[in-house]
Amino acid sequence: MRPADQTEYIVQCIRDAGSMYEDDARAFLAEHDAHVLAEALAQDAPSPEFNAAVARRAQLLAEITARGGEWTTRRTHNLYKSLGITGVFRSTVREDLAAVHRAGHLVQHDEPGRRFYTARGGADRG
Repeated sequence: MRPADQTEYIVQCIRDAGSMYEDDARAFLAEHDAHVLAEALAQDAPSPEFNAAVARRAQLLAEITARGGEWTTRRTHNLYKSLGITGVFRSTVREDLAAVHRAGHLVQHDEPGRRFYTARGGADRG
């Protein structure tokens, strides 16, 4: 949205040019502002892929919290299959686990040749 003084300046210029009445100029500017705002919101709207990742990660966190234990890429991938979440590659599973970890919900454990996650502060329900 433009500042009020800028709107007044534009309205004055249009009025001075004689191409529009002041009320028409204000209506035109309001419509233009609404259009610009709608375009900006549409560009900033999350993609369907983003929304799917957020939902998938929320479901993952809920399952890890409920079930406990060590969560590897394989275990998580098998969970997704059992929940009907298809078309997810191992790299996506790794990204999901890492994202939930970065959000502070999981503890990452690294052993030689193995990485797994556990719920932060949760008891091991294994």
